[in-house]
Amino acid sequence: MYRLNNKNLYPNFYIKSNAAEKKASNGTGFIELFVFTERGKEPIPDAVVTIYARTGNISAIPVKRLVTLINPITFDLPVAHPQGVLIEGPEYYFTTYNMKIEAEGYFTINVLNIRMFPNVTTSFDYNLNLSTPGLPAQEIYNYIPPHPRDLLR
Repeated sequence: MYRLNNKNLYPNFYIKSNAAEKKASNGTGFIELFVFTERGKEPIPDAVVTIYARTGNISAIPVKRLVTLINPITFDLPVAHPQGVLIEGPEYYFTTYNMKIEAEGYFTINVLNIRMFPNVTTSFDYNLNLSTPGLPAQEIYNYIPPHPRDLLR
């Protein structure tokens, strides 16, 4: 059960349990993303970055889509997304995200289980590898394991 607070851009969630009431974070975190090739020598313009809020172990919904016109790009995400599953941390509830980076002629990169922290910028540097012409689309997956103390609600 949660309560919506329309004064903020994102809802202010509250989870009721047998223990004390714990608030979902209404903070914002940031991602700084570098997308390049040739081991950092050449930035890749026009790479498409899609951010998904996780709604379960394997399901997610798109919440943000960007194009890399400059390098790096920096964007913000709520720590607890109103459309994502809430995960119980030691201080507050939060949502995890997946990120997909696509550019024509390159392998697709998928980053799974990204956690945002209030007022913290997390940097990702990705070197995209050229794909082999004539072969099906190739994807690389990077999974960030959850902390053992976090509980899925």
